[in-house]
Amino acid sequence: MNRATVFVLRPEPPAQLAANEQVAIAAGSTYPLQSYAYADINGGFNGHIKVALRDRAPNGFNTWFVPSRDAQVEADGVVVYPQEDQESISVLWTNVSTLLKRRPLDSNLLDPSETVAVPRGQTYNLHSYAFSDSQGNFNNHIKFAIRNPQDFVNGLSTWFVFTPHAFVTLDNEVVYPRQDPNAFVLRVTANTLFKRRPVDSSQLAPSERVQASPGTTLVLSSYAFANAQGSFNGHIRFALKYVKDDIAGFNTWYVFQGHAQVERAGVVVYP
Repeated sequence: MNRATVFVLRPEPPAQLAANEQVAIAAGSTYPLQSYAYADINGGFNGHIKVALRDRAPNGFNTWFVPSRDAQVEADGVVVYPQEDQESISVLWTNVSTLLKRRPLDSNLLDPSETVAVPRGQTYNLHSYAFSDSQGNFNNHIKFAIRNPQDFVNGLSTWFVFTPHAFVTLDNEVVYPRQDPNAFVLRVTANTLFKRRPVDSSQLAPSERVQASPGTTLVLSSYAFANAQGSFNGHIRFALKYVKDDIAGFNTWYVFQGHAQVERAGVVVYP
């Protein structure tokens, strides 16, 4: 273990697991393995390594998950995972214009010297992040440590940000806060165009349209097929949930409703 960490029975943040589903592990601990994996047929393990312990069974279990950033796997003294070209870096994104804070409090309670304004879409490669410690959560804030000294803010690595205003990715997948399984998802079903206005593509400038392929999926913050002025000319208007998915710098687009559908928990809800 490269640092103090937690073994978990499921690859989820410890705060979302019961006490009997996690075990605290000290930095420097070593465990002989029967096997390990960082992905299966369904994809990665949410930023975790899955390990089967050879001679030990904490809490009666020999198979656990451990955050990839906290551990490494060695064979004959040589690191086999993560290798340099395998290493993934957590990235913090600000999803709205917000404040970085020196303490996890309402900004009204902080001295101006303790806050820094940052725009929507700001990113930081992280050394680490946390959403709680032994005293509890951080008042609905993410505590994060910036990885690269050249990116330090006001010369400081460690800051807090209000959780609803930011998210953390690993390999471009959102790992915190946990993605809502009931979020609306746009699925493209035919070769089509995303448009800045709900009109025939012949009426749009090249900068107002983007090609989209069947199978493309995007997590949405909202969608609509009409407003007070009427329908959108047979189009769905959609707004992207995550700034990382912005298209050509915009988060709101239209798509012909015959070429896409909106789903929720795997069920088509529109059209």
